[in-house]
Amino acid sequence: MKRLLVVDGNSIINRAYYGVRPLSTSKGEPTGAVFGAVHILRRQLVSLSPDYAAVAFDLHAPTFRHELYPDYKAGRRPTPPDLIAQFDPCKECFEAMGLHLLSLAGYEADDILGTLARLGDECGEVETYVLSGDRDLLQLISPSTTVLLAGNAETAPYDERAFRARFGIGVEQYLDLKALMGDSSDNIPGVPGIGEKGAVKLLTEYQDLDGVFAHKGELSPSLARKLTEGEALGRLSRRLAEIERHVPLNLTLEDLVYAGPDRDRLYRAFARYELSALIRQFDLRAPKDGSPASAPSEQAAASVSLTPPQTATAEEIVSLSPQRFAVSLTEGGALVSVGTRTLRYEGELSALAPLFADPSREMICYDGKSLLHALYDAGIEKPPLPRDLLLYAYLLRAGDGAPDAPEILIRNHLGIELPEGIPAVSAFSLLESVLLREVDAIG
Repeated sequence: MKRLLVVDGNSIINRAYYGVRPLSTSKGEPTGAVFGAVHILRRQLVSLSPDYAAVAFDLHAPTFRHELYPDYKAGRRPTPPDLIAQFDPCKECFEAMGLHLLSLAGYEADDILGTLARLGDECGEVETYVLSGDRDLLQLISPSTTVLLAGNAETAPYDERAFRARFGIGVEQYLDLKALMGDSSDNIPGVPGIGEKGAVKLLTEYQDLDGVFAHKGELSPSLARKLTEGEALGRLSRRLAEIERHVPLNLTLEDLVYAGPDRDRLYRAFARYELSALIRQFDLRAPKDGSPASAPSEQAAASVSLTPPQTATAEEIVSLSPQRFAVSLTEGGALVSVGTRTLRYEGELSALAPLFADPSREMICYDGKSLLHALYDAGIEKPPLPRDLLLYAYLLRAGDGAPDAPEILIRNHLGIELPEGIPAVSAFSLLESVLLREVDAIG
């Protein structure tokens, strides 16, 4: 069986925006939703290995539902400007990932997804997976269609059995459930006074919406009155909630073949938005046309000492009394980076004891375990707790092999290729800030 992955673009980008801590480029451009949405899609592409893949988007234009009910989706909060700003970058990245982008005036993304799911169902040789954070898409579940419902912590697959276990009714009754209970997120009114539990009970007894209204005389006077007064709204709500599955897209599944990412294009997009963690996750390399190894920023370059380290005595280093410093052991001493200065010390570590005496200081290193052993051996028993770049690298690797060396981390996450003679410790302070942000973003 071939596999078709169809994605609710608006829903996933919104989910990513509210689920990932804010990220931005060195120029202040927001990128958290881009990072999160790409991460969500990559996970499904790796898991499913689809033969066909598409992402559907809403357009900022009225649909046939607004003609039926002018208050459809009324009352929604305005979309935050920093979220709006991330839609085009998301689309750029999705296309570079090899996904086909679809939208059509007069229809919602849900209708496009429903039409694609129908094409998959009718093919008879395709398993369809619908990725969305919107429960409306659950009505598309069929023997060959699974809805992947994206939540805050995980994505839950819903087939017919999982749907019944969750809602207590069959998938074929879902639209009738929405008709009775309504949907506040889309301003679909439903039958006033009837909630989810009451609607499920009615459908369990009378099968569908027509059955419920036909037998309302058998119910309590209060419930019968609600159904009588709300019947017109209930039937309108069903039409509003129903996904249109015959959108004139003028394409076939073969138009949606997934051939994998355009790796050069994807690299350039991630580099442009300074998403170095994604460059690493996709194992991308700089294009052979001379593009830089990544997207170095003025802020990054200005924050790293690009001059060889200066030799200094222990007293000169200790007298700096830095609140934040980076340290790297050498065969005969240590390299200490403070701000934009990197100092080389040759001698016993014990002479640097005052540097490590204040546990409130921020000490950045690569391989904190080895550093602490060396400090303990030198008689320094209570140094600051290390901010360990090696630990961050392990977390970002997520079990995907050994972590990168410091120089590779600097190149991939800062966009800086350190010249010969410039030690990696020069960039540790900035690198730690970037890695910490990326670790926070994924988890």
